Parts: sequence; C-alpha cells; structure tokens
Amino acid sequence: MPTLQVTVVSGKDLAVRDRDTSDPYVKLRVGYAQQWHKTRVQKNNLNPVFNENFKLHVDNPDEQNLDIEVWDSDLISRGIFW
Repeated sequence: MPTLQVTVVSGKDLAVRDRDTSDPYVKLRVGYAQQWHKTRVQKNNLNPVFNENFKLHVDNPDEQNLDIEVWDSDLISRGIFW
C-alpha cells in the first residue's frame, strides 16, 4: 500500500480564537478515512512550530485528496475550526 509522508512545520499569524491567543493543532487525513492524525496542541501560540511527521496510507493515489485542517483546542467544547 502506498504511503504519503507529510511534515507539519509551522503556522504564522494565526487568528485569535480565545481571549487574546489560540491553542492551535493540525488535523490531517487522506481521502474519506475515519481516522484523523493530529499534531500536539501548541498552547497560547499564534505562530506555532510543530515539526511533526506523519505517514498516511493511500489506497488510491489518483483519486484521494489530502485534507488538512487547523483547529483551536478548547477545554469546554470540541474545538474551533479555522
């Protein structure tokens, strides 16, 4: 099965989602897979540095997309999507 190696490097000038900062993390998946891969949360950081590597399995490289989403971690709710 083919794999796709992805490195999530950093974010810059992210929007404020909490009072005056954010707690960002990145979610990614290939195709319509149920499993999302996630970076660690970067607390109180609008310019996070992740430097995290992921190996994602690809069933059909010609027909699958890579979905990347940036979220704000929130202890009260499930999170806020950018």
